[in-house]
Amino acid sequence: MHPDLPKLLDVQGKDRHLSEVSARRDELAAERAALDAALETARQQIAQAERAATDAAARRDAREAKLEAQRGLQEKRRARLEQERNPRVAAQLMADVEMARSILAQEESDWMRVAEEATQREQAVALATERLEALTAEQAEARESLVGREAEAEAAWSAAKAA
Repeated sequence: MHPDLPKLLDVQGKDRHLSEVSARRDELAAERAALDAALETARQQIAQAERAATDAAARRDAREAKLEAQRGLQEKRRARLEQERNPRVAAQLMADVEMARSILAQEESDWMRVAEEATQREQAVALATERLEALTAEQAEARESLVGREAEAEAAWSAAKAA
């Protein structure tokens, strides 16, 4: 037997132990990455829902402004119709008022649809936020356990390197 063989076997054993500890550290890092990825996905869903809610609110506000402008024009038409004495002009104004009434009804319908969509988007943001909070609470115990196991792995790594 070669005189360096026991030393070589000892070094190989230490190397094997160091590799095992390193693999355990890598597994723990992958576990942490999976937990972080789940949280990041939930945060991205919230951001996406917030953008959609903001867009829907902007569309709702634009529709509301357009609706208010249409209502103002309708009131002006009615006032002009009430003041008009010429039957021919009054008939034309009456036709304009009726057509504007149907347009106004359509605008109100569109505004209601967009307002409902905006409300749904706001509810989606609240739901996504609740899901993130629930996920964070679910992960709390796993993260505590992970911190302890990571500390153990780091201690084992330091001991294996020192040996």
